[in-house]
Amino acid sequence: MLTFFLRSVEKSDWTGDTVFTLWSNAKMVTAFTFIASVVETGLGYLDEPIYLSFPDILTADDMVGRATPRMILSHASGIAALNRMNLEEPYYVCKYDASKTLTECLKEFLLTDETILFEPGTQNQYSNEQWDVLAELMARKTGLNNMGEVFKKYVADPIGMSNTSLDCPSVQSTSEKPHPSWGFCSTANDMAKLVQVLANEGSMKDGTQVISKRNAQQIFRNGAGSAVNYSKTSPLGAPQAMTRCYGDFDIEDPVLDSIVGYGLGTFFMLGPKGDWFVHLGKTTDEIPGI
Repeated sequence: MLTFFLRSVEKSDWTGDTVFTLWSNAKMVTAFTFIASVVETGLGYLDEPIYLSFPDILTADDMVGRATPRMILSHASGIAALNRMNLEEPYYVCKYDASKTLTECLKEFLLTDETILFEPGTQNQYSNEQWDVLAELMARKTGLNNMGEVFKKYVADPIGMSNTSLDCPSVQSTSEKPHPSWGFCSTANDMAKLVQVLANEGSMKDGTQVISKRNAQQIFRNGAGSAVNYSKTSPLGAPQAMTRCYGDFDIEDPVLDSIVGYGLGTFFMLGPKGDWFVHLGKTTDEIPGI
């Protein structure tokens, strides 16, 4: 079963065309966008070290340069996890500065060994900021101006997601400086179209193949890194993953505590009749997540 969860304050007047912020459901959208624009086109690969895409910033000698898109998409790159809600966080100060480019901010704060948390591919740490690297990478690979243009050309237009965009004022996301892991605005009807393509192994209802079956399956395979457990006590409050030998659901949170792994922008969860492939997103009056 493939689904997406959005926990929200109750909105009785919402319809299928009501625009809302996806929060971390955006990770699946970004994973699909990367595959459609870079992998499916042959412009790049999931396991290509990012230093090859950033020769003006990185070399093979930089540890962070050994990270790959697959590692980023599965939270295993080692690139620093930051507090997006702290407007004094230097990276976000840079990102919201109109005089700075996304490339400049990435170079100073993320694409540097000074802030890397661990050797790429050796661990998992749920974080949002590493996904920003993919926004710049997709623009470079496709030759388009920004990720907003990439998403429109390779996903929104082919699938018909006309009400979905990275220009999402409620979370200060723009096509030029997007938040790929949490900054999409969309609707339930638009998201249903993407879910249908994934459930139909990369093709639309009329048979149009948007991405190949093999590439669609990549999203639902284990990503990179050696660990599946996330710490509930971490500053990010990331979910704790159980193992597949866990026998019952008499646990604190049957949603978060039934997570058993992570693919590319996708949680693997234990379901009553098989596996669920999901992502979670939450917005409340207090703290948005995940």
